[in-house]
Amino acid sequence: MAILNRQQQRLENGEAIGGKEKIQVFHSAVGADYFSTVGTPVLRGRAIRLDDTASQPAVAVVNETLAELCWPGQDPLGKRLRVGEDGRLTTVVGVARNGKYRLLSEDALPYVYLSMEQSYQGKMTLLVRAVGNPSALVGPLREQVAALDPDLPADVRRLQDMIRGLAMLPMLLGAFAVGGFALLGLLLATAGLYGVMSHNVTQRTREIGIRMALGAAAPQVARMVLGESLKLTLIGLGFGLVAALPLALAVRSLLVGISPADPAAHLGVLLTLAVVALLATIVPLRRALRVDPLVALRQS
Repeated sequence: MAILNRQQQRLENGEAIGGKEKIQVFHSAVGADYFSTVGTPVLRGRAIRLDDTASQPAVAVVNETLAELCWPGQDPLGKRLRVGEDGRLTTVVGVARNGKYRLLSEDALPYVYLSMEQSYQGKMTLLVRAVGNPSALVGPLREQVAALDPDLPADVRRLQDMIRGLAMLPMLLGAFAVGGFALLGLLLATAGLYGVMSHNVTQRTREIGIRMALGAAAPQVARMVLGESLKLTLIGLGFGLVAALPLALAVRSLLVGISPADPAAHLGVLLTLAVVALLATIVPLRRALRVDPLVALRQS
């Protein structure tokens, strides 16, 4: 995190014409070929180059969010800014596509990329794009690092593992917690629905016996009972769906690549509860249909 001082106007005779605005941004010092290595396209202008050395004017690449925040409706190329309270005056030479910088679920954040030759960092990370199995490069990479300086640490890890361990950890923990409560809620809803529907049909055993004694066929009685149960089930599922959609927004920050209103997820829950309601109706209904009508009438 750094403080960015945006120069709103051009410089003339070393003095800024116009005011300044301070914005908090994330930033990194990167080298040449960084954007092609990580696969982040530069949409306008150019990327950091090898000739962007300490003896050259300071340059920076900003992301789309920062460009729109600082210069809405304008061409950000050639604009100037300062990163840090005492940072060098830096010229924007490119605009890169937005990315994920801390968490995969975060909203687009303002970000600025500086030249590593012009912005010293005591700790740097070497990124290597591999073709095929990246584990095969671990040994050669360590050998190259040792050849440059035997005292340099060589902790070689896959970027995928680092993302899974750091960026996704909060989401995984949250997903497991929310998923556990959701599964518990689904089980409780299933048990409750089964109990209510089963009790409802069992209570109607005498009614079923009377209808059959008066000449109603078993399939007719079954269709009637199942239709009424299905009607009650659909009404309950409808109310549940309406209540679930706003509640799903509460876990929006834990979702990546899926919408809180994902139709597949909601449809899966609705089908599960509908099947449970159907089974809860069929099982006691079959028992009731096997009962002799005279026996059912005596139970009253």
